[in-house]
Amino acid sequence: MLAARLREIAIRLCALVGLTVSAMLLANVLGHVALFCGPEGGCSAVQHSEWAKPFGLPMPYLGLAFFGVTLVLTLRPHARAGRWLTLWASGGALTSLILLGLQLFVIGEVCPLCVVVDLTGVALGALALWRELRPPASAPGQDALAYRPLSAALGALAVAIPLAMLNLVHRPPHRHGPAPEPATGAALELVNAQARPGVATVIDFVDFQCPYCRSLHKQLVPVLAKRAGRVRVVRKHLPLNMHKRAAPAARAVLCAEATSPAAGDAVAERLISGDLDDGAIDRAARAAGLDVAALRTCMASPAIQQRLDADKKLALDIGVRGLPTLFIGSTRVMGDQDTATLEKLLDAAVAAP
Repeated sequence: MLAARLREIAIRLCALVGLTVSAMLLANVLGHVALFCGPEGGCSAVQHSEWAKPFGLPMPYLGLAFFGVTLVLTLRPHARAGRWLTLWASGGALTSLILLGLQLFVIGEVCPLCVVVDLTGVALGALALWRELRPPASAPGQDALAYRPLSAALGALAVAIPLAMLNLVHRPPHRHGPAPEPATGAALELVNAQARPGVATVIDFVDFQCPYCRSLHKQLVPVLAKRAGRVRVVRKHLPLNMHKRAAPAARAVLCAEATSPAAGDAVAERLISGDLDDGAIDRAARAAGLDVAALRTCMASPAIQQRLDADKKLALDIGVRGLPTLFIGSTRVMGDQDTATLEKLLDAAVAAP
């Protein structure tokens, strides 16, 4: 009897853990910045893979639905609910195993929070199967009724915790990077070499898969649009090894720029603001009016790889310590910045001689 009661508690606790971590992942996906799982450790690679949005829906939504339904089924004091729980949890466990396999053997990166969710799903399936094979000696539903206060508390937490996590998503973006500082040494030499009369120059070191680069870009676009014609953007590529799709995206943008600066900007904008899945480069090329086959041929050329290598060496030479990093005029800017800071720096750069 005691083992059966502990098993029921374990099933509900697994459901609560799955709900909580799924909510954290959803906050990570929808937030202005990565709140719980940054680019290190493979989080970004998994969350931006082609497997991250089945049926166009971010995976954390499905996690919330699965664990929420599981918790509801555990609160139903009927034998039929127990049979539905076994089928439901078994399907979830199989899906979790598939998702673990995708991370390990297909994507080649592991998201720690995703692993927690998947392992919780597997544990739920095992517990539900055990429950079906070794049902409690008491009448169906007796344990559920006995633990109704605990079940109610778990249900309240299952609702309150995801809402609290999602509330973090809607906080206004705030500056995460260090305070901007004047460029010096080799960095200042780069700034002076790229300067052009009559316009302010922004030098942007970018990784198209980096969530922080994507967040900063989202804030920077309207700020630049207000100063159109007075600001010039120079793009430098620094695809990180942990981001498998960043280097192909950088090569695509370099090849598009070789056709025309406008085509390069169009391809870059689509790649950094949209989903970076397997078809992203081809879609961006077609939208920019480029020949996809010719672009792919260009991307494989040694000259493009040399361009990437040169940008990486440049970043090392001037002391780029992390992404995003950009230079607005002669000021180095690192990390996510608030809009007011970006506008102030751009206005100062525009007004400078």
